[in-house]
Amino acid sequence: MKKRIQWMMAAILIGSMSLTSCVDENDNPVTPEQPELPYSDAAWMDTSVNPGDNFYMYVLGSWDKNHAMDDLGFLQNQHEKANASLYDDFVNSSNPLAQHLVRNILRENPKVEDDVKDVLDYLQIQKPTSLGMLLQEIGKLQDKGLNPLFSKEVDGHEETHSVKEMVSGGELLSLTRELLAAGQDEFMRSRIQGVLIIIDKVTAPEIMEAPDYSDKLRERVNAIYNLELTVFKATMAAAGDTQVAASGIHKGYELRKLPEYIEAKNIARTRGVRGAAVKDEISIESLTAAFNLGENSIIDNSDVFKEYMVAIDNLLKASGNLDCGYDYLRYFAVMSVYNFIKSNYPEFFDKEQVAQSIYELLAEKFPLLMNKLSYDFLKKKSENQVDDCRAYMEELRALFRERLEKLDWLSDATRQAALRKLEAMKFNIGMPDRYSEGEFILDDKNSLVQDALSIIQQDMEIKEKYLCGKLIEDLPLNLVAYYAWYGDVNASYSCFDNALTVMPMYITEDMYPKNDEHTRLMVSWIFGHEITHGFDSKGAKYDEKGYLKNWWTAEDAAKFKEKQDKMVALFNRLEAFPGQSANGLFTLDENMADYGGLTLGYELFKRKKQQEGLSGKAFDRACQEFFLDYTKNWRTAYDLESLQIQYETDEHSNNINRVNGIVTLFDDWYRLFNVTGGKIYVAPENRVKIW
Repeated sequence: MKKRIQWMMAAILIGSMSLTSCVDENDNPVTPEQPELPYSDAAWMDTSVNPGDNFYMYVLGSWDKNHAMDDLGFLQNQHEKANASLYDDFVNSSNPLAQHLVRNILRENPKVEDDVKDVLDYLQIQKPTSLGMLLQEIGKLQDKGLNPLFSKEVDGHEETHSVKEMVSGGELLSLTRELLAAGQDEFMRSRIQGVLIIIDKVTAPEIMEAPDYSDKLRERVNAIYNLELTVFKATMAAAGDTQVAASGIHKGYELRKLPEYIEAKNIARTRGVRGAAVKDEISIESLTAAFNLGENSIIDNSDVFKEYMVAIDNLLKASGNLDCGYDYLRYFAVMSVYNFIKSNYPEFFDKEQVAQSIYELLAEKFPLLMNKLSYDFLKKKSENQVDDCRAYMEELRALFRERLEKLDWLSDATRQAALRKLEAMKFNIGMPDRYSEGEFILDDKNSLVQDALSIIQQDMEIKEKYLCGKLIEDLPLNLVAYYAWYGDVNASYSCFDNALTVMPMYITEDMYPKNDEHTRLMVSWIFGHEITHGFDSKGAKYDEKGYLKNWWTAEDAAKFKEKQDKMVALFNRLEAFPGQSANGLFTLDENMADYGGLTLGYELFKRKKQQEGLSGKAFDRACQEFFLDYTKNWRTAYDLESLQIQYETDEHSNNINRVNGIVTLFDDWYRLFNVTGGKIYVAPENRVKIW
């Protein structure tokens, strides 16, 4: 996977890895004799590989060795194709707002100093004279949608089942996450230094003439680095003690991850009235006074967040003055729109490549705006497929229902609760019939970075106006419309409203061809994946309405936990990248969903083939191709750097493990490919069965 880590903000990585590590006691280095395979992409296979050692490389080993440098793999190629069609629609749009953005995107690059000056002039950050004033300056930036050190974000609150402004740890810059996760400390310091130098050129060029400028600059860089590192540690996803000890890497914790998150109280304040004097210490009281909170706001009152406040307080006070905080606010502001500064793009990028990259960034950062601008195009791309997709999903629901009814490890009480949840699950397919409230307005005089800052603020204000204070089930539209890019080739499940959303670009002719039943069956397993998310280790905490409510008997919950532990252990034996064991706990929910989705997809596939009249050898060949095509879905180009970043930041297993860790749980797979041993072989008694 091509990475542009020097300048691109982080995206969710779906990388893959090298060979698996642990050798089972039944290891068999001899490749078993394979049956004849009617596989359309047989040229990609490497049949010298024992499928029991590495099924991914058995199916894709030749492609992996010989693929073209511009072939990024199946899913990435689909994303590229989708992005190209959406970008073309955007560039040729008659919408005045789109036309304004296109003009700014295509204009000649401003000097980096001019863009930085536009950012600082737009935000008017004042130099603080006390810690209390620094908190007030953070509060003013929050009113404009920026969240340095402490965030005030509009989001669904799990315990009250309503949308609130929630104050917690600071927003972690995407590039910071990439660099720290990849161990690129020196590059990150270099980037911080470069931004500070430009800020100094724009705001105080005279200080650069001082003989001690370089020494002081180094101190300033270290101070910002330490603040970034603290935010990074506080926002990384949770990992169990065993995994942390095994990897030697501190993963920190996610501030609002259950069960640590504890609602404090509603804090009623009139918007527009900010505390005149804020204490010179970081506490819930001082944050409340500084952040201009509305009546639908809460502050994280957990012990984890209190530890974070103390850490930030100590760092700022250790600097001896407030220059560090002032530097950080300006640095954070510039970095928030870093990828809208066109002069930062590599010289080998032509004008069109820069424009497409900025378009993709708009879609990633501002989905509410871009969904509005692309509504007609997206609706047209998928509308002919919606009914057929829904029919497949209802068939998968029926299969899941059958499995729940037959599970021997569930008591009847838990079974009935699970069935109620399954029946209540909503399927949102393609674009909604109407789109969300709120409009965006941009000044024609804006530069591109000023556009970005304006959109950030308006995006927050629209969410505050139309979402805050409402119960999730009373919202006129699914929250996906506000937070997710409908142009993505993806599907998702929301615990909050027990709803599965299939994005329009996932059911276009490219991914879900109307006249290709085989491909449609292969794609449908992802719908089963999302259905299963309603019953993974997190989804199973929510009831049929999306409320955080226990519907398990104690005995069933213990059995469920035991099955999860077995799944964790099975993935821990694989490698995330050479020399590093995978983190089966961190990826548990996605692994459970992969297994559940493939279970449902495979069962649906077999039934369809049997209805077609297939039996015996022909039926087995079709089933072989099912597993081969599943593997083909995860065909990807990867490198060590992307694998390391994914290990630290992504709750999905890498692509090779999404194959090798899952197929080994299917008894049929062993029979169909004559697998009797090997590095990924799992003994029958250890092939965990959950749903």
